[in-house]
Amino acid sequence: MAAVQRLCTKCILLENGQIKFIGETSQAINHYLSAFDEQKFSNWSNPGNLFCNPWFKPLNIFISDITGQKIEGKISNFSDVWVNIEADIDEVEPALTIGYGIYNEDNVVVYMSFHTDVAEDKWPVIKKGKCLLRSRLPEGLLNEGVYKVILNGGLIHRQRLFSADTINVPTISFKIDGVQSTSPYWYWSEKREGVAAPLIQWEIKN
Repeated sequence: MAAVQRLCTKCILLENGQIKFIGETSQAINHYLSAFDEQKFSNWSNPGNLFCNPWFKPLNIFISDITGQKIEGKISNFSDVWVNIEADIDEVEPALTIGYGIYNEDNVVVYMSFHTDVAEDKWPVIKKGKCLLRSRLPEGLLNEGVYKVILNGGLIHRQRLFSADTINVPTISFKIDGVQSTSPYWYWSEKREGVAAPLIQWEIKN
């Protein structure tokens, strides 16, 4: 987006092959971003009859800030963003493992995460009733673009409950708008090359 602002004085905005706007670059960008804002696809809700099982019935999946307030539309790669999975538990199953995959626009897996990835004494304690599992997106990792969050999980070594291959698997989307850094030499305010865009600390030893 920053490259368009630097290089262009006027723009043409196309939608489904039709000209939607011709004019100043700043106005064209505003039209483009507002069009994305109209797409409210950052939440998934179970209509009531999907994935009925006693161990983990997903109810809602959504993107939020740290307080739990739902986020819809664009976010930056340094936003404090959380993936929230609300579920109903009728029967506690020690073999349960719940997580999700982050997929980019090319359907490439950026990473997978599960609530059982860390040492067992740090696992969230799942109890009967309604629960909310959540995890934070890694700060500064994701490149610019649209991403999908696809629910994954099951009973370890026994039964798969959800995966990218599951029919109607719970899926939500979000958009990273630009890649940011505090470096004065940072030139990539638009999408960088590569699947991810991590900011990595360097050291020198002489």
